[in-house]
Amino acid sequence: MRRLLAFAIALLLSGGAALAAADKPKPGVLREGRQIRDLHYGDVLFHFYQDDFFNAIVGFTAARQMGRAEPHAADGELLLGGMLLSYGQHQQASQIFQALLDSGAKQEIRDRAWFFLSRVSFDRGSVDRAQDSIGRITGKLPGRLEDERRLLEAQVLMGQQRYAEAAAQLADWKGGEDWAGYARFNEGVALVRAERIDEGLKVLEIAGTTGGSSEEDRAIRDRANLALGFAAVQTERHEAARTAFRRVRLEGPWSNQALLGLGWAESAMGHYREALVPWMELQQRDLLDPSVQESMLAIPYAMMGLKAYGQAAQRYEKAIASFDVESRNLDRSIQRIHSGAMLDELFADDNPNSLGGNWQIDRLPATEETRYLVRLMSTRGFQEGLKNYRDLRFVHANLQRWSRDLGTFSDMLATRKMRYEEHLPAVRQAMERNAIDVAMERRAALVARLSTVEQTRDPISLASAREAAQWAQLQRVSQRISQLAPGPQADALRDRARVLQGVLRWNLSHDYAVRLWQTRTELARVDKALAEARTLRTSVVEAQSSEPSRLAGFGKRIDAQGPRVAALLVRTDALLARQRQELQQIAADELTLYKERLAGYSSEAHFALAQVYDRAAVKAPAP
Repeated sequence: MRRLLAFAIALLLSGGAALAAADKPKPGVLREGRQIRDLHYGDVLFHFYQDDFFNAIVGFTAARQMGRAEPHAADGELLLGGMLLSYGQHQQASQIFQALLDSGAKQEIRDRAWFFLSRVSFDRGSVDRAQDSIGRITGKLPGRLEDERRLLEAQVLMGQQRYAEAAAQLADWKGGEDWAGYARFNEGVALVRAERIDEGLKVLEIAGTTGGSSEEDRAIRDRANLALGFAAVQTERHEAARTAFRRVRLEGPWSNQALLGLGWAESAMGHYREALVPWMELQQRDLLDPSVQESMLAIPYAMMGLKAYGQAAQRYEKAIASFDVESRNLDRSIQRIHSGAMLDELFADDNPNSLGGNWQIDRLPATEETRYLVRLMSTRGFQEGLKNYRDLRFVHANLQRWSRDLGTFSDMLATRKMRYEEHLPAVRQAMERNAIDVAMERRAALVARLSTVEQTRDPISLASAREAAQWAQLQRVSQRISQLAPGPQADALRDRARVLQGVLRWNLSHDYAVRLWQTRTELARVDKALAEARTLRTSVVEAQSSEPSRLAGFGKRIDAQGPRVAALLVRTDALLARQRQELQQIAADELTLYKERLAGYSSEAHFALAQVYDRAAVKAPAP
């Protein structure tokens, strides 16, 4: 039993820091307050902030290939590297960050590239390379990245077993308050592993009793109290351990381990009855949990401490029977996993056409394997495998859509070609009429006429159609009057006609300057329209010669993409099958480990039961 407790303590203290950092959401890679000056990059950011990383990656890659990534090329490369990193594409992300470093970018860009390169190296287990990269950062990183840099540097130091330096890195935390809990927790674990137990326990005590009221803050406190409790048990400070374990929430993710540890703290002080309380609570929980499994052996152990050998024997027998039943259940689940039923049921309601960076399964299938799935999905290997499988499903659906769209593009191209051929005769006929040349001749005549008007200052030439008709009518009237016989009546008519002509000429002369300006303005508009018409005619002429080859080029591109998409579909099918098999194997291997652990517990229970019978036989009176 002590071997199991020692294993739990070692597991907790060795993985605590890495797990705490992994729980924290990764911040963005963008500089805060940066003005966006490019439409294409803005579209990339739109998809990025919608967690639509796939289309953001496609958009930036396309913009880069078409030379449209400026003036945000460096920021875009960092963004691309970060998104590839979120997909687990460490090699491609590393290449992008390294290229930024080799390109002579600004120091602020280089610092961020070194940071992400360090994170890539750390995630891939290259601790020394991560240390080298993070050590090359010369300035302060923007926003939340600076806090993450300090935590990452501490993790790297812990990965190199430089625990004292890691603790010093996190001491007197002055970063963002949302990272403070993680910093204190990691500092406490580092101090304990540096064998500065008293200091480590004090820091873990602070981490376990301070912080906000959010679910994240509560989880950090639970984790800190759990680490504090096991560290106290390891150093035989059992009362302090009991206090720490009792602070862990009963319904939190760490409650099972806390209940197990609380029982061991009570047991170590000889309080076997008190130890039974948390261990009996564990009996009501899922047997798949290692803490629950261990409690099934811990309860009869406490009963033996109370010299209740009969009850201890019954508990050992019950534990053996429970382990056997669970082992058979695991065998059936492993068979269903190999048959592929588990993955089919898991993705039954999933939309293969959606892909998001924060994807999670909303509903687990109501099958026998569901309780095992909950455990499996808490393991990093299964999580990564599940995410990769879903990503492949998305890529496969995307390629299928492209395969269908290529047929649609071919139909669209055929329709466009048909319309071009239908309209071409009419366009050629219009071009042959030389309407623009006729208009140019009329425009030249208008310019000459306007020049004559300006030279003679003839206001009649600028009359409107109505005024010109009135002037012509007055001219005809005057001519007819001149043919009348002399006399008073003819003289009166002649005077009246002369007055009307004078009034009309005076009005036209008064508006001469305005009308001349209006005519020039209208002529300028005609010039603009003619220029546009000439440009359009040039475009039409060019289109007549280039459109067939342009349409043919589109056709070749569509035809070339068909086999490429088909080949990618075949490759994706193979990758899906392989990933599916690997995922099933990961799940089966994990359940096999559960089964082996149950077998180990069952063996211990058999051995302990034999000891109980031996003790009972020794104490039994001789016949």
